[in-house]
Amino acid sequence: MLPEELRDDTGVLFGSAFPGYDSLVEIISDFYRDRIRKERLEELKGVRIKAQGSRQAGGAALEELDNRIAALQAEIDQNPYTFDRRFLFRVLSMGHSQFAEYIGARGPNTAINSACATGTQAVSIARDWIQSGRCRRVNRDLRG
Repeated sequence: MLPEELRDDTGVLFGSAFPGYDSLVEIISDFYRDRIRKERLEELKGVRIKAQGSRQAGGAALEELDNRIAALQAEIDQNPYTFDRRFLFRVLSMGHSQFAEYIGARGPNTAINSACATGTQAVSIARDWIQSGRCRRVNRDLRG
């Protein structure tokens, strides 16, 4: 925690090339993985109905379809997909505001994402904040 006399004039600046992208990819992958499993299950059930009505389908084929349907249903049951209501908190870059709150900084705070230029942009923003009198010091954190 910052001493009281430093709180009002301390800024926080976080820079990252890809904030939240890992979480976004994970959330989207989980969604599509679940969707594909359910689509495969419906296809297998449809094939089984057709095979059961066919005179040419043997017991071994129906048994194999039943085994695959049961295995896929078990996989769906073991890995249910539910939308994470914390989606925005996981995807948006909010570390700067949380860190500022944690240390008690009440100066300006923001996050930037400018790929290879993130470090340069962070230093420029910090310099502008200090020169314009918005704060006297800036805590910065750059993530790759």
